Amino acid sequence: MDWSSLITQIPALGAFIWFTLELQKRYQESMDKRDERYLEALDKISERIETHDQRVDERIRAVQTGAKRSTKRVE
Repeated sequence: MDWSSLITQIPALGAFIWFTLELQKRYQESMDKRDERYLEALDKISERIETHDQRVDERIRAVQTGAKRSTKRVE
């Protein structure tokens, strides 16, 4: 076995391993940023839906209150 050829390939292997790990790290960071933006968007949507639901609930209660008043007047 010729050790000299193996020794000359070690820097190339090290560079390949470093490059692969660096690429994975950058990819993971970009996915983390994407996930954060996605969760922020979901939070905004959830807040808007909650606000909408509260407004609908208030309107329903107002209509129900008005309906109760009008039925009392009829009786």
